[in-house]
Amino acid sequence: MPVVNPDKGAAKVQLVPPNPYGYLLVTAEVDPGSVTTDVDAAERVAIPADIPSASAARAALHRALDRPAGVLAALPDVRSVSVFEAVLFAPGSLDRFPARGSAGRPARYDTLVMVETGSPESAAAVNTTPAFAELMATVTGAATYTDALPVTNAKKIDDVDRDRSGVFLFNFFFADDPQALLDIWDHTAGWWLDKGRMLNSELLRPAAASDYALINNARWDDVKPAADAFRHPSYWEFVLANIDAQKATAMPSLYRVVG
Repeated sequence: MPVVNPDKGAAKVQLVPPNPYGYLLVTAEVDPGSVTTDVDAAERVAIPADIPSASAARAALHRALDRPAGVLAALPDVRSVSVFEAVLFAPGSLDRFPARGSAGRPARYDTLVMVETGSPESAAAVNTTPAFAELMATVTGAATYTDALPVTNAKKIDDVDRDRSGVFLFNFFFADDPQALLDIWDHTAGWWLDKGRMLNSELLRPAAASDYALINNARWDDVKPAADAFRHPSYWEFVLANIDAQKATAMPSLYRVVG
């Protein structure tokens, strides 16, 4: 597989075995117009989990989710339930490259809920519970668009701690050839470790039909390392150029955990 502009990149990433867990990823559009697309402005957004949202609609949803998220988290097969609010719709492939892959729904979700379970089979079982149905109804009642997608961990650099405050990358990908995207990810993730000071990452793969081929999740303690990466010239010249060369589209956003 040829690598575009290898002189702009970094060493291929070193991986560890992926997690055996199963996940349900809830995506929602509640008040997406309130999320900045300005990388510099995102550095001024407060990220501690206990600070209420600046969006009244999302703040109301976060309050409403407290009970169903708590009930869901108490189920025996559920390891954690994390609620996320977007702080930046980051620059991505669609800003400079033609749409690739499914060209389905652009991933500009201002609210995410990640449910981690003990296994993919457990995730399927949790998906049928009244507790998950209540959580979905709560999100759907506040959103103009909602979906729930089972995912598994395809590749991992290190565990992503979704239980504490920080800045979280969720990067959604369209792809004509998911395997080609999986292969080039080892190179682009190496760039993120080198230029973006990324210390962890879990690459997620849908376990059901989806517009998205892969979804990458990572965490930093604060916004600056990720913001600096998005401002770096080789982000376009290496990361997104290589994703485009594999006929894929990257749609990254940064989030904070809430509640």
